[in-house]
Amino acid sequence: MRLAGQVKMGYYPTPPGVVQLIRKQFYPPEHTIHAIDPCCGEGLALEALLRGTGAITYGIELDAARAAEAKEHLKNVAHAGYEEVEVALESMSLLYLNPPYDDGEGERKELTFLRDLMPVLIHGGLLVYIIPRTRLTADVAEFLAASFSRLKVYRFPEPEYDAFGQIVVLGTKNGYPVRGHPEDLLREVADPELAILPASVFERYQLPLTGNAEMHVRKHPPEELVTLAKASPIWTRVQDLVEPPALGDVGRPPAPLHEGHMGLLLAAGCLNGQVGTGAERHIVVGKPVKHIIESSEVEEDEEGNSVEVTHRLETFRVTIKMLMPTGELRRLV
Repeated sequence: MRLAGQVKMGYYPTPPGVVQLIRKQFYPPEHTIHAIDPCCGEGLALEALLRGTGAITYGIELDAARAAEAKEHLKNVAHAGYEEVEVALESMSLLYLNPPYDDGEGERKELTFLRDLMPVLIHGGLLVYIIPRTRLTADVAEFLAASFSRLKVYRFPEPEYDAFGQIVVLGTKNGYPVRGHPEDLLREVADPELAILPASVFERYQLPLTGNAEMHVRKHPPEELVTLAKASPIWTRVQDLVEPPALGDVGRPPAPLHEGHMGLLLAAGCLNGQVGTGAERHIVVGKPVKHIIESSEVEEDEEGNSVEVTHRLETFRVTIKMLMPTGELRRLV
């Protein structure tokens, strides 16, 4: 299936063939590393990228169905937006970033995701950054040049490149920002003969060793909160507050209602619906209607001039209508 046919909710999965070419760009790690895909979708790309290496994989996915599928492919998955997830700083050897291709608040999301997620990558860690070729703009190039070294830019091979004109940027994270050369990146990506992601690589990247990594969600999706709340022993104490019983389950009052009570219930719409049985069966609807009473009087101002002043008084009256079995509509008030 072509890439364009797989797009859904801003989700642009990397074709498996491209993932295999990216895998050839670094040496398989011989030690424990941690790798993260903050837009992991179903988790297939990161799984294929590190299959057989013993790497500990992490994924973040906003869509519930894709997050559930990702849990079958990655060791740790958070169902949330990346903004709601805390990942230990400098705890990842590899950052696989295929961000949404869309506008954000004041800047493109491709740059926002890159800037916000770069701190999780360890010094010397590998960035795999997948964006459309047209999105490697001056601000993106400037950030990349300052934060990463050994930068390389390749385009997808045909026919995958036809779909969205995607490129892959590879680089190792600097220990601190440096004065880079963004113009080199811009010149390279503007070259009509931009190199295709190669299958044969002579100079591969090394993935550095990382220690312990942590990832947890700062807040839970609403559907998970409901499940967690109902599992709590305090739920039975607050259930009546959040799930009040239906009016019909309340039962009859201990004493008959007088007209004032009936008026309040009718005004609140609590007695709306079918009333009575047999020939006396009817539908009743009660609601408050606002009335404005105006009155005028003549007053004198500070200079002794006569001024007509209009007063407006807002009142509410309960209107009760009944629909009889014969089709007759009666208004009681």
